[in-house]
Amino acid sequence: MSKGITRLDRAIQKIEEIEEICELKGVDKALEDELLAKPAIMKHLDVIHQQFEKLEKDQEYEILSKFDKDELKGLRQVRNWSSHNYDNIKNQFVKNAIEVNLPKLKESIQEVLKETKKELCKNLEKNIDYFTKKQDVLMPQAKTDLIKNIKKEYEKLQEYKIELDKPYNDKIKNIIKKNSKENQR
Repeated sequence: MSKGITRLDRAIQKIEEIEEICELKGVDKALEDELLAKPAIMKHLDVIHQQFEKLEKDQEYEILSKFDKDELKGLRQVRNWSSHNYDNIKNQFVKNAIEVNLPKLKESIQEVLKETKKELCKNLEKNIDYFTKKQDVLMPQAKTDLIKNIKKEYEKLQEYKIELDKPYNDKIKNIIKKNSKENQR
């Protein structure tokens, strides 16, 4: 799931770069600029498509299932047309994709990112709750493994700048602090 966040963040970044190019010149002028703007837009569309292909290759089906199949099909069509028939690509087709499809896709990606990040938090919170309730009865190896897993999940959240609710944030800090003291003994 963590690779999925990276891929979706990258797709958002590329959509925003297309928006920036089009904001500077306007969509029509950007697509008429065969030297810089249009090739950049087409490459960004290709990278967006690649992120979804990589999600599929990474077997991130849970994330992919949250997207409208037609939205992804449209992205694939633009990318295929761009890659296999670039000389004949109609600017109006690309303009429509930029003005109609990309805003919808961006909104969908942002929503899926939000849900995915919530799920990561919930999974970690469940592990923290389990550890808090069962720490006195867990076998030493199971306790160590669970603490390692909690630390690993927490590091992922920090990597993606996702914050836990304060009570859980405090609990995890106590778990890590207590564990490091026990390991020093």
